[in-house]
Amino acid sequence: MPAIVAGTLAEKAGINLASEDSEEEVAQNRQSGLAALMGYVTGLGVGTGYGLIHPHLDGVSRPVAGVGVGLAAMAASDVPATVLGATDPTTGPLSSWAMDFGFHLAYGMVTAIAYDAFTAR
Repeated sequence: MPAIVAGTLAEKAGINLASEDSEEEVAQNRQSGLAALMGYVTGLGVGTGYGLIHPHLDGVSRPVAGVGVGLAAMAASDVPATVLGATDPTTGPLSSWAMDFGFHLAYGMVTAIAYDAFTAR
């Protein structure tokens, strides 16, 4: 799915990911690379957002913050994919959504724990 989103975004921006030599394979490799880069940018953006709002979250426990960060990361990646038509949340198997949630939840918990560890006074 991330590669489909990357390809769709490149297409909408008027960027041809293929080259004259072996177009399909080159385009797929570039889509995969762009998808990975988009994942890093999403993770860094959500983590930065958490770092900016955390000082204003008085009384929010680390587990609640971790779930919130995980849900924000999931929304930041899945909403654009849905809008671009790369996925349809109503047709996918529940197991894939549960796995996606699990990965984003792990990211959220690690982000909250790391933030607390680096900012401990």
